[in-house]
Amino acid sequence: MTEAGLDHGLVSNGRVLALIGPDGGVAWSCAPRFDSPALFCGLLDPARGGRFVIEVEGQTEVRQAYHRDSLALRTTLVGRAGAVAVDDVCPLDDSPRLIRWVSVIEGAPRVRVIFDPRPDYGRSPTRAKPSGDGWLVGDVALRIEGDGVDVEAVTSGGWWRLDRPLGLVLDRRPASTVGLPAAVAVEHANRTWRGWLDGLSVGSDPIARRSALTLAALVYRPTGAMIAAATTSVPEAIGEPRNWDYRYCWVRDGAFAAEALLRLGDRAAARALLTFLWRAIGDGPVQPLYRVDGDRSIPEETLPHLAGFADTGPVRIGNAAAGQIQHDTHGQIVWLAERIVAAGGALDRAMLPWLWARVEAAAAVRGVPDAGIWEFRDRPGQYTFSHLWCWVALDRGAKLAAAVGEAKRAGMWAAIAAAQREAMLAAATSAGFFAQTLDGTDVDASSLAVAPMGLVDPADPRYRATIDRCEAALLVDGLMKRYVARDDFGATTSTFSLCTLWWIEALAASGQTQRARDAFSDFLSHGNPHGLFSEDIDPKTGRLLGNFPQAYTHIGILNVMHALGSPG
Repeated sequence: MTEAGLDHGLVSNGRVLALIGPDGGVAWSCAPRFDSPALFCGLLDPARGGRFVIEVEGQTEVRQAYHRDSLALRTTLVGRAGAVAVDDVCPLDDSPRLIRWVSVIEGAPRVRVIFDPRPDYGRSPTRAKPSGDGWLVGDVALRIEGDGVDVEAVTSGGWWRLDRPLGLVLDRRPASTVGLPAAVAVEHANRTWRGWLDGLSVGSDPIARRSALTLAALVYRPTGAMIAAATTSVPEAIGEPRNWDYRYCWVRDGAFAAEALLRLGDRAAARALLTFLWRAIGDGPVQPLYRVDGDRSIPEETLPHLAGFADTGPVRIGNAAAGQIQHDTHGQIVWLAERIVAAGGALDRAMLPWLWARVEAAAAVRGVPDAGIWEFRDRPGQYTFSHLWCWVALDRGAKLAAAVGEAKRAGMWAAIAAAQREAMLAAATSAGFFAQTLDGTDVDASSLAVAPMGLVDPADPRYRATIDRCEAALLVDGLMKRYVARDDFGATTSTFSLCTLWWIEALAASGQTQRARDAFSDFLSHGNPHGLFSEDIDPKTGRLLGNFPQAYTHIGILNVMHALGSPG
């Protein structure tokens, strides 16, 4: 079997998304939502996950690239008798559709279409059957569009000569909305995405523009929820059971992504995410993650019939972390609200009591153990990252209260924030650096966040010591692990890309600009051919691992570019 990799391209319209493999086939797609059961999951099991490919007879070459500044992807298939282009796009017309537009670009090629979806992660026995204008499989249809196209030839699964453009439109049955014709969807998407980018302060750097597009691709537009990644169960390390489902909206990841887009000028995404969280959380307790419609129920189960990415199981759907206590979430909500106001935006005043409740909750949980950012399943503790963000809730809550004229509330919270800051500084002074927990000495890259969030100045000797400790304990060939302490599953082996980017950002902030630039250049060399990144990198092989594409990593890229003085 060919070694599984992550050289895929992502197409999305904010309602449905798909990963297109380097062979031009659909390797992953869920319908009708990002967190719905997969219709194609060959990424996790090529034999049982289904296929949707267009092949050229006598194929000799495959080339693939995004349309410039767009989420439309072109795959060029070259055969003995000619070449075809397959343009994949999820049209920007409020429909959960994937369109594959196939056209001749040279010669007189013969092609065939293999459409073999496997509904419900391959658990459903339903198979695709030819219909009058394409195929049907359960409540999904693949409709064929194109003047004069021989539908019977296309659906036969055999070879036939392509002599005119062909549209393959994957949609719900019956169609949920009247959408753009396949013939115009690609160019419409190109114009729309380029216009969106041109309206931001993202500059011309293709890395920044691709990262911004990737974050936009992970926004579920009907609600404003932002998912952590497009996939489930791409492992952090081959052969280890560190496989998780990231197709949900984490408060933390979503807030970081929304703030990154806000800094580029997209206020709408930040406001939509904050409104989503307001509605999803309501008067209830904050849980770390939610479904894209705001549902709290995300039970975790395994799918033993799937082999897993690179034969690494188990494949998981759902995520038990939804039931954890993670105190930092209060801070991220308040921080995002404060950032929106600081950027000139306005908040719904009806939201303020809910925001004040988040600040009060952050004050109330001081000293109460939680699972921390890394979501340890059996190690509750006094995690520095959680304490940091509870301080952020109080500090930014005070600023927000002052901005809306509530001086008494602002003064009270500022005083509590000052006391919490002193407690954190005392712990760091005792340890000599900011450790994983306030009462410990284990090293954790998440502690590098204390300076960017304003707890200390980057020149503070305790922060400098934190950078040094992280480099000594966690850095492997220019890439950084999260921590070295053993966790629920033993010792981690892969490096965590956001941690590498936190370290590079810390170098820039502490005046080590050339080191930061060199490290960033090295990190970017690990991206896939489309400039996309996953969660982790194997330091021994440079292989991308972990769920893909990962919002965290593209957020970190934009943050580093900002720290280095470029628009991202």
